[in-house]
Amino acid sequence: MPSSVFNTRLALALSAAALTLVSPAPARAQSGGEVLSNTSVVNMITAKVSKDLILTKIRTTKTSFDVTAGGMVRLHQAKVPQDIMLAMMTAAADPKMATPAAGAAEVLTNNEVVQMVQGQLPRPIIIEKIRSSKSRFDTTSDGLVSLQSNKVPDEVVKAMMAAPVAPSK
Repeated sequence: MPSSVFNTRLALALSAAALTLVSPAPARAQSGGEVLSNTSVVNMITAKVSKDLILTKIRTTKTSFDVTAGGMVRLHQAKVPQDIMLAMMTAAADPKMATPAAGAAEVLTNNEVVQMVQGQLPRPIIIEKIRSSKSRFDTTSDGLVSLQSNKVPDEVVKAMMAAPVAPSK
């Protein structure tokens, strides 16, 4: 074999070996042990990560979101967009992606709804929270008067009235 062909082949082989040594390993689709939290989402929003990337991250990563009434109010106060909050609620309800919450599951009452209204959560978020949660609402005439005095919108009260009642313990 002529030396020029040998030198060319040797140079190509050495180049390929060098690239293998300096090339980073392929990125994984998911971060192995990462578990997303409310704080992780707020940090991504603060860092101006695109909404599309945040939504994809929520759909593909294990989560431990606080989607209680108080948690939702804090997310809203941190300026988390409505569609991201809805995605977080969906992820929290997915047994394959959500880590089990510590303690008993939240049972919504009139107090939590008033908290969300006073926290100025958007109506669609409040209504979805009502539809996706166990609840024990007081929709008696006294309960309706209390909700009205706390400025709970009729649309939200109707959702409360339509919600199934959680069994008593």
